Amino acid sequence: EELLVEEFTLVGPSESDLSPGQPVSLKDLWQYPLVLPATQYQPESIRSFLKSLRDLSGREPQISVVADSFHHTKGSVVAGLGYTLMPLSAFYHEARSGQLRYAPLRDPPMTRKIVMTTDPASQFPRAAELVKTLIKQEVTQLIADGVWPAM
Repeated sequence: EELLVEEFTLVGPSESDLSPGQPVSLKDLWQYPLVLPATQYQPESIRSFLKSLRDLSGREPQISVVADSFHHTKGSVVAGLGYTLMPLSAFYHEARSGQLRYAPLRDPPMTRKIVMTTDPASQFPRAAELVKTLIKQEVTQLIADGVWPAM
């Protein structure tokens, strides 16, 4: 079951000039030094996005830091070592506190789907069905409250 779709953003340090009102085009992304997870930790969406960047701009992305964890990725950006690609939900508190700035990605936007799966052959007890319902309600409320920016 699809729970939501969220857009990735270009995330930079507090002193960057990124703004939610000024989208960054994919073809211009090569200009930013990127902090990315090591290849084995990269979601498929980032790998395909980087391929699109190469195809559209004809240039390789500048990768300034390869991080081995989500925490190190954000810390490297806060420290001013580069920019990264993340959905707003991944750095919501840092954006609100002013530690990180961001801009939407356009032409094309980069999105990911958050889904909940169950094995159709399994017999789930009523308790598991209740947990699924609670998860859906919580996600819906987080989106409604603006805490989890998504569609």
